[in-house]
Amino acid sequence: MASNKAFPVLLAGSLFLAGLANVADARLENVDATRPEDTRLTRMEDLVDVSTKHWAYSALEELVERYDVIEGYSLGNGKYKYDGNKPATRYEMAAALRDVLYLVRSGKLYMNNGDAKTLAALEDEFAPELGALKARTEALEARTADLESKVNAWDNIEIGGDFTVGALGAFQGNDNGSYQDATQAVSRLRLTVEAPVVQDDGEGFLAEGRIKARMVAAIGGNNGGIAGLSRIGADASAANESFSGGNVFGNAANTVSTNTRQNVYLDRAGYEQDFRLFNNEHTFFAGVLPWRDYFDVSAYRGDENFQFQNTAFTNIPGMPANASMAMVGAKTNFVINDDLNTGLTLAAGAPNDSNVINNYIVTAEGRLNYKWSDWDDRGTSLYAGLVGIFNDSVNQAPRGLNPVNRAGAPFTSTRGNSHTVYAGLDQELYKGIGVNLAYMYNDASDVDRLLNAYNQNYGAQTGLVGLRNIAAAPRQAGTFALSVPTDSLGFRNDTFGIAYGVLDFSDEFSGNGRDRWTQVIETYYNFKLNDRVSIIPSLQANNNILGDSNNDMLYAAGLRTSIKF
Repeated sequence: MASNKAFPVLLAGSLFLAGLANVADARLENVDATRPEDTRLTRMEDLVDVSTKHWAYSALEELVERYDVIEGYSLGNGKYKYDGNKPATRYEMAAALRDVLYLVRSGKLYMNNGDAKTLAALEDEFAPELGALKARTEALEARTADLESKVNAWDNIEIGGDFTVGALGAFQGNDNGSYQDATQAVSRLRLTVEAPVVQDDGEGFLAEGRIKARMVAAIGGNNGGIAGLSRIGADASAANESFSGGNVFGNAANTVSTNTRQNVYLDRAGYEQDFRLFNNEHTFFAGVLPWRDYFDVSAYRGDENFQFQNTAFTNIPGMPANASMAMVGAKTNFVINDDLNTGLTLAAGAPNDSNVINNYIVTAEGRLNYKWSDWDDRGTSLYAGLVGIFNDSVNQAPRGLNPVNRAGAPFTSTRGNSHTVYAGLDQELYKGIGVNLAYMYNDASDVDRLLNAYNQNYGAQTGLVGLRNIAAAPRQAGTFALSVPTDSLGFRNDTFGIAYGVLDFSDEFSGNGRDRWTQVIETYYNFKLNDRVSIIPSLQANNNILGDSNNDMLYAAGLRTSIKF
């Protein structure tokens, strides 16, 4: 119900007949000067039930248009009813009195001594009603503030992601039947939700805190008989970047085909908390998180939506830890001066699947960033890391993969430790043109091979005729990637890149015509339609796959349309 402030004739006469004087009773100093702002009645013509011939019209007009203490009953169309013949309740008179007190307290209304005494007496008379109105106003204001805070909290939740749709065609150089030519759709949708938990007030130990979650839906697989041609396609299995080998919609299907396993899953669900220590900001993280979001990060490779899509250039190829896993860690950053900062990232994770592998992964990575040109902000980033996989236990082959080693024998239960070291260099050359150099060496143990196969990193499984589903991991690998934004060359705002990698697949089965080294090259052009949509053609060639010179050169041509939102 709309509030009604029908001001009685007696009160109007006592306040205004004597004129206006700059005198007020001391009790009026304690009156709350605030008054709710709303759509108020300010014109007499908006009162639909008051005749201009009524004997009180002039007095009512003065109260409405000059003193703004009459509100009426809103009809919802900008018009009001006054109901002049209706008796006023004490609460309506208290509401009118409240407005008068507001005018006096704010200095908009002056009165003589007699009027001030009359007003003070009225204030005493209606004290309970004025108190009730004040309490109700404060309660409404509190509820409004609470609702606004909830609305603001929802406003701060960020929902975004990316969508890539395309195709990849693979074909061999010689027709000797080692691989099957294939063309396959390669598409992926990732939906990301980020919600703030701790707001940064700029002071204190805690800074910003946030919950992050990401859902993945992908199609693709081991295109052309080899996994690794597309990181997007490799994500088409829940056994890849998802945790615990399954996904939120169920376990992977027990089938030989990698394309029929579950392909909708949650690959991230965790919490990040920034904190201040020693005048620098650092980050603590915990949850089920992708390893590559925190380690081996480069500006010039690693974004398979808009850059290279071969897994050899997503991360350092064959990195066994590159998976989503239950993980806890911290990332530190220490600013030494305006041009130099250093950091250390430590994390422990457990990519455990009771049906396949049980182990613990500890990673430590140090990074040094140096800006050596104030002219165009060119900089260098050096990083090095160590990955330790402890208490390895290979129970059986991953569900649906049934891989074998290089000798064609299935994996058996083993236990032990393995280690991987890696290092990289990001170097900006000129106006955004940059290169990445990276190197990795690992033990190439059975668990390295299976983790590599489980995540479909480069060379994870091949489709050699007569010897299918080989699980392999390179013992060492080196890559070079160059990224060139075209605006640095004076045209458009696109990006093109070229990358080259060599991978050493030597192991105890390195004989039989194998020359150890696999070579990979890929180039792409990111044609930007706008800041969010790109069309990206790409070409790649893979030579001596698994380090076997008997394997044909495998070519792949891809076309992607990628959207970020």
